[in-house]
Amino acid sequence: MTTSQCKDAVWLCSQEAYHIYAPCMYKPALDKYRSEMQSFLTNPDIFIFVYREEDEPFGILVLMVTDTAAAQIEGIAVSTAHRNKGAGSILLREAIRQMDLGKVCAETDDDAVGFYRRFGFEVNGKLKHYTGGNVMRYSCVWEKDRNNMKA
Repeated sequence: MTTSQCKDAVWLCSQEAYHIYAPCMYKPALDKYRSEMQSFLTNPDIFIFVYREEDEPFGILVLMVTDTAAAQIEGIAVSTAHRNKGAGSILLREAIRQMDLGKVCAETDDDAVGFYRRFGFEVNGKLKHYTGGNVMRYSCVWEKDRNNMKA
């Protein structure tokens, strides 16, 4: 298994990559995904990591650098067959190591908040009001000094 930074625009805009990443998108659609990925690829503050086993991609992590040693998770997803087996944690842990990050932030929902808690993020929930109704959103912060990279 490997986790490495990916700049392959052809693959990142492919249907294969879309099927991995779509579950972390709001109302996913292939055209919307491709547009978002093109935007990521042209932003110098965005780093995209791909998790592979035996050269087959199973996970994608998109990080935006926000400070010297800090980043915001823009999206993280693992293919359905590889969920709940540690692939997401490996992907995130390796990106933190490779980028030498001391702090990582994320915002998430009920579906993924458990992942962040298990990894060691401090989680704070807040009810947000949207046109379609109220939704619980979670602000998640991981800090190296607090966690000693235990994740």
